[in-house]
Amino acid sequence: MTPAIHALAHLLALRLVQSLVEGTVLGVCAAMALRMSRQNARTKFAVWFSCLMAIGVLPFINGHWFWHSAPDIASRAAITLPDSWALYLLALWAAFAGWFLLGVGKALWHLRALRKTCVVVDEAALHSSVRETLQRQQTSRRIVLCTSAQVRVPTAIGLMKPAVVIPDWVMRDLSPADLNQILLHELAHLRRWDDWTNLAQQIVKALFFFHPVVWWMERNAALEREIACDDAVLVETARPRAYAECLARLAERSFAQRSMALAQAALGRIRQTTIRV
Repeated sequence: MTPAIHALAHLLALRLVQSLVEGTVLGVCAAMALRMSRQNARTKFAVWFSCLMAIGVLPFINGHWFWHSAPDIASRAAITLPDSWALYLLALWAAFAGWFLLGVGKALWHLRALRKTCVVVDEAALHSSVRETLQRQQTSRRIVLCTSAQVRVPTAIGLMKPAVVIPDWVMRDLSPADLNQILLHELAHLRRWDDWTNLAQQIVKALFFFHPVVWWMERNAALEREIACDDAVLVETARPRAYAECLARLAERSFAQRSMALAQAALGRIRQTTIRV
């Protein structure tokens, strides 16, 4: 390979290593700032999400990221690696990052396939409170309410064709009041554009799969996203106890709907629900 390619590989490998330090500093500072101040879930989510995006762009904001300047930058680096090590490290990162990005692509494909199985709910058949909520919460994004046998819990799917997908058993077993609260929560996700921010989170986590702080931040951002949507429900209903009971019923019945093979995977969502309640 040419010296320029070796130098660029060396520089990229160093920036990946340096991102471990930069991300850790960001995470510690964010955690300390949030711990010393009482912030709502929206603000906490904004902080964690901003830190994740910062980790994602920091390796690329150096104005000298050009092929012709790579040899000079690499020669002035505080830490140097043998050329072969840099190439191997970069190749290993590319292989694992590609694997995780493939997982993100599969998830997007699954959402596309799920969207095709959805059956749009006739608004006239809905309870008046649910129908009024669906109409009142519409934004510039046209959101439809659907049912599907392919989902086990209520889900907001967005990106190009936003929809709230409700499992058949929820429509059948839960009361209109519970359905209304669930709908408020899922609509809040789409109003906040959580579908797009979640996609950005998953891409950063795939690229920085080796970074434990990224995984920790991503979990915190996901939890604060859910709590922010819970807060949006309480603003509308002002009935925290009723909503907590709704979450508990939803968790209990969704767990019962799963096979034993899927029960262990369900525990993660139930632990998150416990924190939210």
